[in-house]
Amino acid sequence: MARLLWSDGRSTPARREAIARLPEPMRAVVLLHDYQGLDHREIARVLNLNHAAARKRHPQSEAYLGELYWSGNLVRKDR
Repeated sequence: MARLLWSDGRSTPARREAIARLPEPMRAVVLLHDYQGLDHREIARVLNLNHAAARKRHPQSEAYLGELYWSGNLVRKDR
């Protein structure tokens, strides 16, 4: 669901703030996937995870990022 928030490819101050609030393991996955363009196998290798863990962590991280974005007073929900 959070994936739709970022489909335009923009990196807004609110998105950067939400990313900064992610726990480190989640932040690493989001940055490696969304900004560095790594796939789940490459992320697993970089973070010393198994492939299934990296594949599972990315959507969890994106969902939590969306929660932070909308509930953290970072943006108005009516925009």
